[in-house]
Amino acid sequence: MRSEYRSSIRSKTLIRNALLSLMAEKPFDKITVTDVVNRADINRGTFYAHYGSTLEVLQKIQSDATNE
Repeated sequence: MRSEYRSSIRSKTLIRNALLSLMAEKPFDKITVTDVVNRADINRGTFYAHYGSTLEVLQKIQSDATNE
């Protein structure tokens, strides 16, 4: 496995976990990209390299859950 591939998976996991954690604390429509990147301890560029918005992250989480 290439390190870039592993880091991509790690970043996506951090982003998804951060969003889920934040959703336990406040309504989804109040969660910003800044909230997610702060919780995941990543920079905004990393977030936008993988997702275009918090809604896109949520849709990916839902899609993955449906496919399992």
